[in-house]
Amino acid sequence: MTTELLFIAVLLYAVIYQIMPNKVKPHFLMGSTLLFFLVTGRQALVFFVLAGLISWGAALAVSGIQEKAKVTRRTLEREERKKIKKKSEKRCKGILTLALLIQVFLFIVLKVNPGLPSAILSLLFRRTVALPRLFVPFGISFYTFMFISYMLDAYAGKCKAERNPLRVLAFAGFPTALLQGPIGRYGDLNPQLRKTQRGGIDDICRGLLLMLLGLFKKKVIADRAAPFVNSVFGQYEQFGGAMSFLAILCYSAQQYCDFSGGIDIVLGGANIMGIHLAENFRQPYFSAGLAEFWRRWHITLGTWMRDYVFYPLALSKPITWLSACFKRQGRATFLSKALPAVIGNLMVFLLVGLWHGVNGHYVAWGLYNGVIIALSTLLEPVNKRITDRWKWTNSKGFHLFRIIRTFIIVNIGWFFDRADTVSQALNMLRGLFLFRPEQVSLGLLAQNGMDAGNLVILLSAIGILFVLSLVWERGYDLYERIMRWPLAVRWAAILAMIVLTVCMFDTGVTRAFMYAAF
Repeated sequence: MTTELLFIAVLLYAVIYQIMPNKVKPHFLMGSTLLFFLVTGRQALVFFVLAGLISWGAALAVSGIQEKAKVTRRTLEREERKKIKKKSEKRCKGILTLALLIQVFLFIVLKVNPGLPSAILSLLFRRTVALPRLFVPFGISFYTFMFISYMLDAYAGKCKAERNPLRVLAFAGFPTALLQGPIGRYGDLNPQLRKTQRGGIDDICRGLLLMLLGLFKKKVIADRAAPFVNSVFGQYEQFGGAMSFLAILCYSAQQYCDFSGGIDIVLGGANIMGIHLAENFRQPYFSAGLAEFWRRWHITLGTWMRDYVFYPLALSKPITWLSACFKRQGRATFLSKALPAVIGNLMVFLLVGLWHGVNGHYVAWGLYNGVIIALSTLLEPVNKRITDRWKWTNSKGFHLFRIIRTFIIVNIGWFFDRADTVSQALNMLRGLFLFRPEQVSLGLLAQNGMDAGNLVILLSAIGILFVLSLVWERGYDLYERIMRWPLAVRWAAILAMIVLTVCMFDTGVTRAFMYAAF
């Protein structure tokens, strides 16, 4: 989906929602979800509804078992209550495990290997079985995680199991969020989807400003950096380390502005509707450590992995048993405490890599981040001794050093994310050690999609975004300040942003969002 199409679609959807009678709005949300999938393809609608019904049914069944067990236990003795509770927990976990396996199987079949059903049937019947080729449903990476979180939250009592399956489908298929994310939680989003009031004037203005910021990020920065990045990574053997260095810096800007720009458009559109989706980015490049970076980047994916993968794994019986084994050694007390976090982080980032794709370079990228965070966990005692002994480690200068260090670590990882293979990423990294400034010239940049005019605009736009990010990082709510301006001045500022973004700085090139097919 192109930037213009996403912007217009989200804005149009928000406007229709605003002018619609209040009582009709919840029905409009449910209907538009199903219509959205029908437009993207009947097959997409079938698999979306199937995944939703599995989660809805599992949550309802588990809730029913828990409620029945709770009522039954009231009239029984203590020992009998324990037996009933244990039996009901076993049944609930069995239902959830089956539902999870089906959801994961659908995800793998549709996103990873659409030819898997044919291969399985061919193996079972010992002859070639050709099924119609499946395609990846729009937004499957987002809605699968949302359906899983819904039934697990219902089991944990964090939200009430919904009796109306359409509300579960509307939650996971909320059209504006489905296009780019974020990965919402049922307990947070469902009450907003069921309300009937309109967004106020402040919601509309704030939403428009956020959408325009997203448009600025995508059109002025991401789309302008993309041709140069694609050219250098597409023919990296022809260039030296200096070009690879510039390409990865441009990719760092492209990746952030493309993804966060799309999220801003989605969040802004929802804001116009009076619906507040979860924050997904919080100035990640101001992070002082890699773990902090991933707490600020794609926040909803990180919190999903933390709640449904990291904690369950770190607190699982095998991991606690292994941790206890180290603790019994006496001299490995810290390691016994750190082991669950180390294993949990390695597994989380392996899964994050696979979530992006099953290619080797994505797996390497995930493990690269997981290993570094695991090592930083193991080295915490050393870091603590250093900070206790050397007080200058608490200075602003050292904090700036840590931010720059984290930026370098992240960009090394981006080579694995952007390259087509692990060997390409390693070759480009090796080329950085042969860095020579004379390898770069304005003529060479122009030949690869970055002429002098585009370079000036790109650097100026990044500078503007840096200043804005610095203001937000210091806790200054720029939107709140703008909301205090007279209404006419506010709308003049919005119009000026449209003119600057679309008319003056537009690249003239229409590019799809990097995460649009997720």
